[in-house]
This record gives sequence, structure tokens and C-alpha cells, in this order.
Amino acid sequence: MPDVLREITIHQEIRDALMGKANKLRAIFEFALNYERGRWDEIGPAAARLGIREEVIPALYVAAVEWARQILSPQQEIVLPRT
Repeated sequence: MPDVLREITIHQEIRDALMGKANKLRAIFEFALNYERGRWDEIGPAAARLGIREEVIPALYVAAVEWARQILSPQQEIVLPRT
């Protein structure tokens, strides 16, 4: 990961989060990873720390996956998820 991050231009806070440094973006990244990995016992407390209502998490995840799919398929029109 360090080699890849040296090759691309990204904001330092994003770089730090991807390298494991504790910050708000790292907390969000770990939240998403825990959701994808099905670590349900960690989702509730993390959601509370991040100010995310648990009942909206599945819809937010689906919207994020759809947004990522669109980004990776440049031939399609990109529609940003509503917040």
C-alpha cells in the first residue's frame, strides 16, 4: 500500500487513513470494512460514534456500492447517492 500511495495524488488525510493512522476517515473506512465483513457486533457502537443511525446503514451501503459500480463503469451516467 505505501508504494501505491506514493504514486497517486490524494489528500494527506486520506493517505493517513489508508495507512492506518487514526482519524475520522479511518474510522469511516473501518466501519465500512466491518460492515462488509459482517462484524455485526462492531457496527452498532461504531455507528453511534460516527453519528449514523443503524436503520439507515443498509440503504447507505447499497447506495455506496451502486455509486462505486457506476464509477468503475465509465460508459454509464454517474448518479451521486442522496444523503
